[in-house]
Amino acid sequence: MSMAENKSGYQKIYDRLADRYDLVYGRILSRGHKLAIKAMALNGPHKILEVGIGTGLTLSHYPKHADITGIDISDAMLEIAREKIKDLKLTNAKVKTMSAEKLEYDDNSFDRVFAPSVISAVAQPGKVIEEMIRVCKHGGHICIVSHFAGKKVHDKLVDLLSDSLTQKFLGFRMTTPLELVEKNTRVEVVMKDSIFPVWKNFSRLYILKKF
Repeated sequence: MSMAENKSGYQKIYDRLADRYDLVYGRILSRGHKLAIKAMALNGPHKILEVGIGTGLTLSHYPKHADITGIDISDAMLEIAREKIKDLKLTNAKVKTMSAEKLEYDDNSFDRVFAPSVISAVAQPGKVIEEMIRVCKHGGHICIVSHFAGKKVHDKLVDLLSDSLTQKFLGFRMTTPLELVEKNTRVEVVMKDSIFPVWKNFSRLYILKKF
């Protein structure tokens, strides 16, 4: 079986979107990226793992003293990220092809683990969150920006009606349970906020502290 045949549905979608990903999503996601990186309080030489770095939309927002490792399942998107690393002359960033559901790092390896718009775009979001917690140091922070299933009637209706379309064409799920983050006993929620005040359920920002 070829590598192409081995690819997951999500991987195929993001490989296909790679060339126009920044144009389609760049401005929409930029606000969440900036807020998240500010919320992570990167005021020291922190070792950071970005899960699902994609085309590297976040790279220009990190402070120069941060040690950044980015992983993604899409080789096509990572090729664009590598070009950005070269163009920005970043000596503090590197990227690698890897599944978020099986991180190839030891326990307690990173000070910060960041998942920007990723949890709704993986087949097993609960497993990805557990892997992020595992590789984060005790006392370190896990930062998640994602859409989660709404609780209000209107939000639930929007999620249910649009979920099949967003999964098929855009590669993300509208029905990821919020409990995966808020009910996890291995972390403490130290911050939660909405990225867009007008539509609070569109995208949420969480900072979790590992016990």
